[in-house]
Amino acid sequence: MAHSKNIPQATLADVARQAGVSTATVSRVVNGTGQVAPETVQRVHQVIADLGYHPHPSARTLASGRSYTIGFITEKMGSTFFGDLLDGIEQAASDQGFSLLIHTTRGKPASGLSYHRALGAHNTDGVIVFIDTFRPDELAYLAQTGFPLVMLLQTPDPALGFPYVVFENQHSAFLLTEHLIVQHGYRRIAFIRGEENQEDSYGREQGYREALEKHGIPVDPSLVSDFGNLETARQCVQRWLASGLHMDAIFNFDDDRAVQTISILQSCGVRVPEDIAVAGFDDIPLNRLLSPPLTTVAAPVHQAGYEAARQLLNLIQDRPVEPVTILPTRVVVRRSCGCSLEQPHANERP
Repeated sequence: MAHSKNIPQATLADVARQAGVSTATVSRVVNGTGQVAPETVQRVHQVIADLGYHPHPSARTLASGRSYTIGFITEKMGSTFFGDLLDGIEQAASDQGFSLLIHTTRGKPASGLSYHRALGAHNTDGVIVFIDTFRPDELAYLAQTGFPLVMLLQTPDPALGFPYVVFENQHSAFLLTEHLIVQHGYRRIAFIRGEENQEDSYGREQGYREALEKHGIPVDPSLVSDFGNLETARQCVQRWLASGLHMDAIFNFDDDRAVQTISILQSCGVRVPEDIAVAGFDDIPLNRLLSPPLTTVAAPVHQAGYEAARQLLNLIQDRPVEPVTILPTRVVVRRSCGCSLEQPHANERP
């Protein structure tokens, strides 16, 4: 009986010998460092393919001085929104041979400066920071040290110079509110905010207020919710219903709040949209499956994650970086606002 033998794995020295170059040249080709003639690069890559050579990760790290890992830091996760966002980040990282580490702070402040964070220069080449995760003094410290960092859905202090990726919020919120006013004749439109200091929440509320003002509808403070989390939003809807406050529609800061709003209204015997219309923002996959399907603003969540990671990798690898990326959004009209069928909606300004 023939016995199988383990075939030894090709080494960097094997590649160098067969390609007729030094091991240093092979290392430069593998790690993309230094200047190597194009014909030499092609020959080395051909030998690597022929021999099935795979660089050891630790050797790659030592040769380049990088961990080939990026980090994503957020206070918490748990909504459908984060699935698309993280998929975009991971795709961009994987495309360039990087891994992704994720850390949630759960609202706990860091002890001291950013080097005490679970993710930082000790285990990543750079980080993506999601909405108010770092304190201003931490961000200032990281800017001073030059640590690669990209802000996601938050505009940083211009003096810090961090690239950032955000959604266009105000114009689409204006258009959605105007749709409720013009197409359906609603005038008592409530707005449920996001958490305090969230830039997205502020922009969407400004669009809501702009549309009311354009159509001569005074903003009724009793129809604008307090800042808060999902539980606060739920309590707000219940309070409105218990008080008998008249509403034609409820525009929610995001789809998670809109889904919850529909559930609360229906559990109280309020028909959507016949009694009260509901709208959201983000366009999570669940929206089409709701009864009724949710009218909302579609935000490119996957693209936001991808772009944030792409800009971070550009920073890490000393490539040109876009300092500001504003991703367009669009209104998606479904039945929860009172329309009979899903309709396209033009997002051009009148």
